[in-house]
Parts: sequence; C-alpha cells; structure tokens
Amino acid sequence: HLVYRIITKAKTYLWVSVNFNTFSLDGTRYLYGVYTDISDLKQQEQLLTEQYNTAQQLLDAFSEKYLLSARVDLTANSVERSKGVQSAIVPAPPWLLGKISYDDILQQFLQQLPDDREREEFSRIGSRAALLQAYARGTRDMSQECRYLTADGEILWIRCYITLSRRPDSENIILLFALRASNDEQL
Repeated sequence: HLVYRIITKAKTYLWVSVNFNTFSLDGTRYLYGVYTDISDLKQQEQLLTEQYNTAQQLLDAFSEKYLLSARVDLTANSVERSKGVQSAIVPAPPWLLGKISYDDILQQFLQQLPDDREREEFSRIGSRAALLQAYARGTRDMSQECRYLTADGEILWIRCYITLSRRPDSENIILLFALRASNDEQL
C-alpha cells in the first residue's frame, strides 16, 4: 500500500492510494494495482491539522494574558497541558498542579462560582458529554461570562473561551480553553 501525490496531464495534483496484489493465471503470476483518488481526504486532513495547530498557537499566545489556559483531551478525560498565570489579581488555582482529569477541573472551577445559577449553567454546558455533543453538532467555538471567587475572596467577572477540535492523529476531541478577567484591561 502506497500513498503519494501525482501530477495530472492538466497540471493539477492528486493524492492517490495504491494497493498492489498478485494473482496467478495459467501458471503465470501477475501484479495488479488499484488506484484510489484520496485528494479530498488529504485536503480534510490538512485542514484539520491547520485548525488544530492554529488553536494550539492561540493557546500558547493566550497563556501569557489569561488567568488560566489548558488543552484537554475530552475523549480520554485528561488534561494534557495547563498554565495558570500568577498575578496580584488572580493567583493560579491550586487545583492546576499535578495530573488531573477534566471532570475534576470542572468540579473545582464550579466551586469557585459564587452564583448558583451560573454554577448550574456552567455545569450544564461545560460537562464532557455536553461538549462532545456540541462538537458533533458542529459547534467549534463558544464563550461564557460569569463571576469567579478568587482565593483571597475577591469576586471577578471572567470570560471562559472554549475551542473544540479533533486531534489530527486520532479521533479524540480536544478542548482548548482560557479564562480571562473581563474587568481588567491589561489581561
């Protein structure tokens, strides 16, 4: 099985997959190949990789300006990377330290929301099941604003930005999220 790019007579490129096999007929062995145009598949794969890389670049850029940013494998329920920004306004939440599941992060985050309605809303839309369903429906980006209780008892308005994408090398759905203080122009 081979995959390669060819140039057509019309000077355009095609990606093809070629599968070879042999057969015997009247004592003679023959080799045959089946060519399949996989250009659309390659184009989708490239687009998916570009989307994933763009989202990762945004996460890297946001990590300097945001209170918290993380990449989560929703399918595996694991936090792959997280970064909390230490600042006088909001110290990095202690629950970021060490390996932790997305479900654990969500529960810890919900505990920091002083308003019951906001906690209920985030619980509803932020669960792994709800996010996976949103991805299946075609939702890729969303944001939500709420009040957040800091470790020193201060209440801040924050906005949570969420981007959903599929990992290019698997079927796993990845969540990139960042929290930003809404009332602080420097962030």
